[in-house]
Amino acid sequence: MSPRFYKRNLDAIPDLANAEPLVSNAGELYDSLSPAEKQTALFISRGFTDRKIASSVGVSPRTITTNVSEILKKLNLSDRMEILEFVQRLKGKEKNLDLLALEDETLP
Repeated sequence: MSPRFYKRNLDAIPDLANAEPLVSNAGELYDSLSPAEKQTALFISRGFTDRKIASSVGVSPRTITTNVSEILKKLNLSDRMEILEFVQRLKGKEKNLDLLALEDETLP
């Protein structure tokens, strides 16, 4: 997905923080992610490309691609837009997630 297409669609997504999680065990699924995968999911939810994520955290784009593949597999999702939606919905309902602390520490 091109960054331009992704950004345009990111702006079109409604406020998902007040929406119900897609699945009832969303918190458990989130907990199955490694810290690097959680960090990658957060960056994706903000519209970052793999290359931009890699640059921000100091790893190779290939590492981020691997993280994205693992996130998709573990959360049973099919694309980056679904990762974005999953994270946004979860952030709205699960206030105690370490995702919120991670957000303050890692995002530029």
